[in-house]
Amino acid sequence: MASQKPPLRIPFGGIWTKGSPLDRPPASSVRCRNLRIMPGSTPGQQPYLRLRGGRKVRFTGTGSFVQFHEFRRTDSTGNLYNICLRYDGVSTSKWQRMTLAGSPYTFTDILTVTGAPTSPQAITRVRSKVFMANGLGVRASDSQPPFSSWDGTTVRYVGLDAFCPGASNPTCSFAAGAGNNTIISSVSIYVGLYNSTTTHCSNAVYAGTLSTPGTVTITVSNLTRLVATYNNGTEQGELYYVFYATIDGGQTAYQVLNSTLNGPYKVSIATATTTLSITSLVTAGYVLDLTQERPIENYPPRPMTLIAYANGRVYGVMGGGGTGASASLPDSGGNYYKDFSYVEGANDIGAIVWSAAADDSSQQDFVGVPEESWPLRNKKFGPN
Repeated sequence: MASQKPPLRIPFGGIWTKGSPLDRPPASSVRCRNLRIMPGSTPGQQPYLRLRGGRKVRFTGTGSFVQFHEFRRTDSTGNLYNICLRYDGVSTSKWQRMTLAGSPYTFTDILTVTGAPTSPQAITRVRSKVFMANGLGVRASDSQPPFSSWDGTTVRYVGLDAFCPGASNPTCSFAAGAGNNTIISSVSIYVGLYNSTTTHCSNAVYAGTLSTPGTVTITVSNLTRLVATYNNGTEQGELYYVFYATIDGGQTAYQVLNSTLNGPYKVSIATATTTLSITSLVTAGYVLDLTQERPIENYPPRPMTLIAYANGRVYGVMGGGGTGASASLPDSGGNYYKDFSYVEGANDIGAIVWSAAADDSSQQDFVGVPEESWPLRNKKFGPN
């Protein structure tokens, strides 16, 4: 039969704050924290220490905790954010921030996870934000990526999908005899989405080719056919349309700069029509940034069961899911191509996928945020 060892008593000479610490009596202390001073059991016996007893209320809510995660921004020495996935026991699961300083703990909603999962979900820190599964990956009237990011303040979708419902792209046209745009041979125009805070860019969709020589005003119309998706008003205000154009007679499109040449020419996602007659200083009527080639592989991530960030890339394991079919979109030369879909086939489940990295582009700067860009070719299968 196992024996129980009696508690160890540590003799304690009391709290002594008088005079120099060097003159304190043996076994005394200048302070006592998290310990309770217990009196001796017989007259003349020294008091002793015991860990402070009692309990404090830490959590009074309903439901259950599914998962915990810690996150600290790498660009500051600020707070350590404690995040939990919490199921309310009925129909809702939310990522929440836990504030542990008080008693009981307090919880602040970050986002609601579609499908109310009761099992752990994919989450990882990526530089100064955290990527977390949101249960989406849906293409319908708009495109909602299956991951959201949070930087301690704002929730945003991870990735931008160049989605045109109904396979109807923006269009471009010209008005001859006016404006700053001079066409010698032909120019092709493309439109993409851009987040001004994160600087991420979507792929760019084809708006048209102009091949009538002359001095014209290039107008890009039906911009809202390229649908932007956002979580909140902050993210909505960060989203813009940006434009890419080929060098006259060329095939490769580059980003169009604004009039001060310090960033892309952009218009709000509420804008339906704009012109590219930006400057009279150059023949084309706009300046191209030849380090910013039109992105063609900046797809958003697809649903994954696990993700992890390492060496400038995010890696993940595909787990099936996603809704909404890809569409056939027009491209230059009268061609069409199949665009992106979140749907994963049975043969995709278990595949290892990874995002782009900044050094993937050796000839030009990477356009957009590499960790939010997931080329479809970045996929391998493990032995199992």
